[in-house]
Amino acid sequence: MEYEPYKEYELHDMFKEPRRVSSDPYQLFAAYMISCLYELYEPDNDSETYDPENTWGWLVDKQMCDKMVKEAIEQFIEACDNDLSIDIWNRGYTIRKARLLDMKRLEDIFQFPIVNADEGDCYNVVKNGIMNLEKSVSADKSHIAEYHRNKAYLEEVIRIAKDDKNDGYDKLTDMEVTMYCWYVFYKKMDGRDYWIFRKTYEKFLYTDEDDDRACWTDKVLKTKRLDTQYLFSANKVKDWNKRHKQKSIVNV
Repeated sequence: MEYEPYKEYELHDMFKEPRRVSSDPYQLFAAYMISCLYELYEPDNDSETYDPENTWGWLVDKQMCDKMVKEAIEQFIEACDNDLSIDIWNRGYTIRKARLLDMKRLEDIFQFPIVNADEGDCYNVVKNGIMNLEKSVSADKSHIAEYHRNKAYLEEVIRIAKDDKNDGYDKLTDMEVTMYCWYVFYKKMDGRDYWIFRKTYEKFLYTDEDDDRACWTDKVLKTKRLDTQYLFSANKVKDWNKRHKQKSIVNV
């Protein structure tokens, strides 16, 4: 899986203020791993004045680093499973929201170039070699593509619904009517509350609550935040139409 590196300001917090990233389990893990990596590089440096953030370009023995990464990940997972704290720059931190972590991704945290030094193969520790494991590049592209599909579908539903000359509203499927009503509710009432929406548009809706939820986007289902006009997934609405044998004239 392909990831993007952390930005410089994010790395700064991991070095200087890990508490600022302590609510994000992926960033906390990254801070932990950087701390372990520097301990491998400078095991005897106990000075409080050292500044590893400004010493990029460290060369770390590849074999030793690979071993350290494996052991550090095992310790991190053990801490997650047993509600234990981890040490970052000699201070203890509790791992919050550990359930959000995909443990299979952790081994991809470092992607440093390999250089051949006098003592053998080494990793060159550079800024852009510390990966943001929370989102893969391919996942970001997929989410963007889905957003545009949902947007295009809703825009076509709105266009058809407003086509009074051709009785467009009456040609929408039941779920498309619900989509349109949510759009109107969201725009007119700054809608967020689904229950108020159901009550307000009760006489116009031919879908039930389970139908609606089955067509919400994965993001909405995950975050439980309805603060978007793009509440419905185009693909899920299309599937719903097919299952309920309702022909749609939306062509996107």
